[in-house]
Amino acid sequence: MFAIKYPERVKGLILLSSGVPASKKTREEIKGMMGPPAPLVNDFPMWFSTKYFGFVFKAMFASEIDKSLYDTMLPVVPRKKGIKIDEKITNIDMDINFDDYEIEKITAPILVVHAKDDPMAKYESIKKFIARTNAKTAVFERGGHLITGHGDAVSIAIKEFIEKTK
Repeated sequence: MFAIKYPERVKGLILLSSGVPASKKTREEIKGMMGPPAPLVNDFPMWFSTKYFGFVFKAMFASEIDKSLYDTMLPVVPRKKGIKIDEKITNIDMDINFDDYEIEKITAPILVVHAKDDPMAKYESIKKFIARTNAKTAVFERGGHLITGHGDAVSIAIKEFIEKTK
């Protein structure tokens, strides 16, 4: 929405394993969590979960996880307000009104980096976003939500995109 309303303030968009709605839904059709479980949006529970139950994250992300990634998840408390806004407002509004978002009007260059087997941000949905925009893509068959195994290719795609949009 920001890129549509304030195009002069956006140099480019990089969507890395980004989730977009599959189709327009009503509030009644939206089921399940729209964000992480509330207890995990606190530092100690997140630390404890990553330290002793890391296998859960591995299944959730559908990829091997380097333990150093967990360090980037902490502290979670400074991001808590934004996580809650996404869960209660942004994600729901996008599900209900996605077709009404005029994403075709985004004038900033867009790069979509995604793995087709991402269990959290479905590729079928991002394909619809790509079709409605002039996005450049770096799409991989496997890699899960973290696009594991493609670090160099992801870095190159992002660096090249940034160079071209300077």
